[in-house]
Amino acid sequence: MSSYWIMVFNQHALGQFSAASLLTTLKGAHFDRLCDQYGLDRSLIRPTLAHLRVEMAVFEHFPYFLVWYGPNNSPPLVVTAREASMDGRSQLLVDRVDTALPPSVRSMLMKTRFVCGIELLPKQLRDMGLVLAYELARWAAVSGSGIVLALDGSWYRMNTDQAFIPLS
Repeated sequence: MSSYWIMVFNQHALGQFSAASLLTTLKGAHFDRLCDQYGLDRSLIRPTLAHLRVEMAVFEHFPYFLVWYGPNNSPPLVVTAREASMDGRSQLLVDRVDTALPPSVRSMLMKTRFVCGIELLPKQLRDMGLVLAYELARWAAVSGSGIVLALDGSWYRMNTDQAFIPLS
């Protein structure tokens, strides 16, 4: 089964955070407005919040966490995070992402030190996984001073109100 990725390219690591603090951040989203924005049924909000939990990796060498938001048989969102700039790999990263990047994106990617990926399965593109994935991307980009490569291939930065602003 194929998966889809939202990628966040940060200047800084996400730092220390707990599952509880991330859960509080996610629960603070304006779900009604986001459901309208993404064309999702608002009736999905209550069950999502009832099942929402964050599970951190048990071992430090597994840089990921899971965001569960559905009944027991529903797949979670998988979030990975890795350091990205050892031994001049920033230029390799920029070259691999796209050879025709706008200068503003290329410049910001050259500052990348940490990459965060949010993986979605096809089913999650049609449920609250989509909203939660973009909220995770917002949190990661704000936490690490980063830019976001969205599902549609567009690049975004966060403004002072933590809104997605397109980069060109």
